[in-house]
Amino acid sequence: MYVITTCITVYFFNQFLQPIKQQQEKYEEAKKNRKKLFKKLGVPDMALNSHEEIIANEVVDPEDIKDSFEDIGGLDDIIDELKESVLLPLCRPELFQQAGLSIAAPKGVLLQGPPAKEANARFINIRASTLMDKYLGESEKLVHALFSLATKIQPSIIFIDEIDALLRDRQSKDHEVVAIMKTEMMSLWDGLMTGNSRVVILGATNRPNDIDSAFQRRLSKRIVINLPNQIQRKEILKKLLQGASLHDDVDIDEIAKETNLFSGSDLKEF
Repeated sequence: MYVITTCITVYFFNQFLQPIKQQQEKYEEAKKNRKKLFKKLGVPDMALNSHEEIIANEVVDPEDIKDSFEDIGGLDDIIDELKESVLLPLCRPELFQQAGLSIAAPKGVLLQGPPAKEANARFINIRASTLMDKYLGESEKLVHALFSLATKIQPSIIFIDEIDALLRDRQSKDHEVVAIMKTEMMSLWDGLMTGNSRVVILGATNRPNDIDSAFQRRLSKRIVINLPNQIQRKEILKKLLQGASLHDDVDIDEIAKETNLFSGSDLKEF
């Protein structure tokens, strides 16, 4: 009987410990990969807490971003505005200080479409699912870790795609975890605005009116990307078809003319 009881105890003990061991191995592997990436990005080695390590998995390796600014057709004005009003003040603030100009990068920017690899800032591509944890208090800690990590590795950009889904209007029926997460994010965002940190929150959406008005005020810089006109569509098509073998009867001008109301994504799928 003793032997049977011992075997059962050992079995259940191993069943309990195995997931913990696997989770620890996964954590150590992620930590090793993060250190390798930070070294590549020129970020000094630093101690991170467990929640910061989770967020660090969302830091993007520039080599994984396939598109550069030169690969984007028809948006020269938008790219220039993004460079001059956001990226340059963020990455090279000394240029403005030397000229006696008190120009700083905005702490919140709203646009459609992801940035290209020339940002020259550490880029955290955060997903709503990363921040949302079912256990009370965990989402709050993850949001805090997001901002603390971004500050540690600055200059940095926190990119939130479909930001309207994460920061939509607060409602009384919001889950307590969601409400606490939004309150914590708002407080930490305000901390960026009052300090000298070189951190920018960059949100992308095609539904700006769905974003909570309190967060809209914090997205002080708006870069509107409208549907491309015929000239811009031609530039986009030229970029998309660059290097492709085309039949003699393919007329890019005609395609650009006939694709009114097409977005860049539409043209890519065309």
